[in-house]
Amino acid sequence: MVKRNIRRIALSVFLIFLTGNGLLIARPQPDFTLWGRAHVNGVPLTRKHSVYTISIEVKGRELASYPMGSVKAYGDFYVLKVPMDDDPVISDKGRPGDTARIFINGRESDEPSFSLGNYGETVREDIHVNISVYKPEMHFTPQNLDYGEVFVGSSSTLSIQITNTGNADLDITRLALGDESSPDFLITFSPVRTVLIPGDSVTVEVSYYPSEEGEDRGMLEISSTDNDVFSTEGSVVKVPLSGTGVYER
Repeated sequence: MVKRNIRRIALSVFLIFLTGNGLLIARPQPDFTLWGRAHVNGVPLTRKHSVYTISIEVKGRELASYPMGSVKAYGDFYVLKVPMDDDPVISDKGRPGDTARIFINGRESDEPSFSLGNYGETVREDIHVNISVYKPEMHFTPQNLDYGEVFVGSSSTLSIQITNTGNADLDITRLALGDESSPDFLITFSPVRTVLIPGDSVTVEVSYYPSEEGEDRGMLEISSTDNDVFSTEGSVVKVPLSGTGVYER
């Protein structure tokens, strides 16, 4: 009986020591929540920009991150729920007053570092970052091909020059006439090289062979890797074609 009582007393003392000593027991608290709009190069991110991840770092340790669009309920906002604990020994959670930094794809935001708020608090913070973007940029001239009047049975050929004015390689993935184009238009010369280095150009020739009198219209479609940094799809440029077949008099 005496030994049993001694054990109970010792266990009680141990539990009191644990509950009274903040250095030995973790005391989780409600999350601190940070949310807002994230901007890259001045453009607000939306839920479709899944290539971007917002993260928060406290004392050199990432405590929360949010890939854009991963939670539909958040819409076009980022939401970071930072786990909190009032035990100073716990290093993978935050405490009120801790200095925090925000990152977009590993690049620290332009906003100065700030202090975490109270347990359970929700704070809005819109953030911005400028990222050097290396991407192709397709420029073409002229903007349309107008053949004017062309005698039926003859032909006229016009050309369009495509130039990569960007700072990364441009891949021309497809050159074709649109489905609604008149069959009197024909691509008669297309580039052998489909990848243009920055500053490089190629020429595409389209000929018009009017088979009968009257107006003809078409569309030259150029698909390439000139997709905007905030787009998830490649770029398709459509160049209008027009001409009128006439008989010689």
